[in-house]
Amino acid sequence: MELRRVDPEFIKSDIKLTIGILVSNQIKYIRRGLEAIKPLLEAVPSELIAVDTVGEEKSDGSLKVVKEYTDKIYHFDWIDDFAAARNVAMDHAKGEWFMFFDDDEVFDDVTELIGFFKTEECEKYYSGSYFVANYRDEEHYQKDVVTRLIRRTGDTRFEGRIHEHFNIAYSPEKQFNTFVHHYGYMFLTKEQFEEKNRRNLRLLEKELEANGRSLELYVHIVQQLMVPDPKKALERCNEYLADPDIQTELDTPLGQWLITAKLRITVILGNYRDILECEKQIKENYGLSEAARLVTDHRVAFAAFREQDIKTALDRARDYFKQYEWLKSHEDERIRQAIIDMASFLNGERLYIVTRIAAVSELAEGTAENAYAFVTGLDPEFCEDFEDLRNLTEYTVGKLKDKEKLLDHYRRFYREEFFTDPGLFKFLPDRVRNA
Repeated sequence: MELRRVDPEFIKSDIKLTIGILVSNQIKYIRRGLEAIKPLLEAVPSELIAVDTVGEEKSDGSLKVVKEYTDKIYHFDWIDDFAAARNVAMDHAKGEWFMFFDDDEVFDDVTELIGFFKTEECEKYYSGSYFVANYRDEEHYQKDVVTRLIRRTGDTRFEGRIHEHFNIAYSPEKQFNTFVHHYGYMFLTKEQFEEKNRRNLRLLEKELEANGRSLELYVHIVQQLMVPDPKKALERCNEYLADPDIQTELDTPLGQWLITAKLRITVILGNYRDILECEKQIKENYGLSEAARLVTDHRVAFAAFREQDIKTALDRARDYFKQYEWLKSHEDERIRQAIIDMASFLNGERLYIVTRIAAVSELAEGTAENAYAFVTGLDPEFCEDFEDLRNLTEYTVGKLKDKEKLLDHYRRFYREEFFTDPGLFKFLPDRVRNA
């Protein structure tokens, strides 16, 4: 998708927003998804357009549910082309803005979107992205940032047989904190997952054959292969990076994703010597953006810590935080660079992992004061093992040489009377009373 920084001629309409949804057979989720967007449809001048991709006779009841929410339903004879199906909704859209979602997705809360469209804020932006949580099972998901809203022009279309996207997006782009749960990859059996993966790869290969080589297709193919077949993914990644047709595009966000994918796949394959060699090659042969360096530092810190290479783990963790702080303070660049799942390396779960690595590594290096600074940055919301967090915190505090810092730590958990009342003082831990 091309991102342009010019002012195009946008469509004007009394309808502020068109929401497009493809309807297949997702009876388990579709009502929840439609109920979740209902407040947005009611609060903002808008329309809901549904594109039926299965037909009345083959529907599992989803089509009947959709009819309760809109009468703008158009049939599309499925031809293995998601962009073609999305463009049916685009062809009938009347809204100034267009947003799309799927019948296996459920918004967590649309309040932020309502506020955006009910104020002048929507006049300041030309496109919008939000978080999508792609669930693998009930508890685990990958969190990506996707561009799902666009201010329409007469040329706005979808492209891509699969992983469809807007043909052109305009900046500035608004990145919402809105969160969408995507359940399409939650399956009861391994066979179902593999079947969908094969379908996606088949469509990508058809797209490659029909339209020729492109960086975008290369990225999607590697992304599709990373989990089920990392060895093949690495082969493809090396092949694509060597393609002379994309050499000039490697400094783009998509190119940076493909470069970091080489390292990420190598980490999945697990040979530590190969990981360090891959990192060395990447740094020698490619210029990396801040987001790409962030991803690279995170993955090497993780691998080094796993191999008990504490010096390297700590070094890469510190570099990760440098990139993290820079990206947090440069919003436009953060949005531009952190595409696809690269944005997940800025979220709480990933931040927790590298912060813990830094804390434990500082302890191993004998620098408890530095370790404590990291420990206090561990957000319990993203902790999977609270006993581990408690033990790490207590151990770190016990190693502090700065007694004032130790007392300050415990003052966060005990009332001030425990430190001033002799009767209560005796209930404090020994290390506090002896400080």
